[in-house]
Amino acid sequence: MDAKKLKAIIMMGESTTVQFKERVDDSYKIGCEFVAFSNSQGGLLVVGVNDKTGEVTGLSYEEIQKTSNLLSNAASDNVSKGISCCQRPPYCEERPWWQEG
Repeated sequence: MDAKKLKAIIMMGESTTVQFKERVDDSYKIGCEFVAFSNSQGGLLVVGVNDKTGEVTGLSYEEIQKTSNLLSNAASDNVSKGISCCQRPPYCEERPWWQEG
């Protein structure tokens, strides 16, 4: 997914198949989101976007690493029939989609 498509998705806001999370820190709650997506034939979880305002807040490098591990664990540990979790940062020529510092 390129940055332009991701920006368009963010501008449309959340729906039953698109959810925003500013931060991910609870594997059980994210596991519940995954189950909801699974029940609706899939979905997109965008981390680093405020779910109330749609503001892109980004993640630090360390947060990206921690979030990646947590998402993988949530997909396998908290869902009785494991699901696949595909994680990709968006391609962006303008600037990185993570916070500096």
